[in-house]
Amino acid sequence: MYVARDKDECLWLFIDKPIRSQTNGRWEVDTQNSLLRDDDCLQIDECIIPDFPEISWEDEPIEVDLVRKEKKNGYDKR
Repeated sequence: MYVARDKDECLWLFIDKPIRSQTNGRWEVDTQNSLLRDDDCLQIDECIIPDFPEISWEDEPIEVDLVRKEKKNGYDKR
């Protein structure tokens, strides 16, 4: 998975590495090299996930891992 920020500061999560569109200032699904569609990405609500302040439009997408945290009795096992 990849995280990228559009020119308008919106943060997105992509399954495959996106491509930069200089025309509209957005990162987009590379539909020529992927089986995914343009809508196969998720906008990250930074009010819920206030992370990745270091990512800007000028940066390349950052590869990330999605990790499921196990819970025991309603609390994280840490």
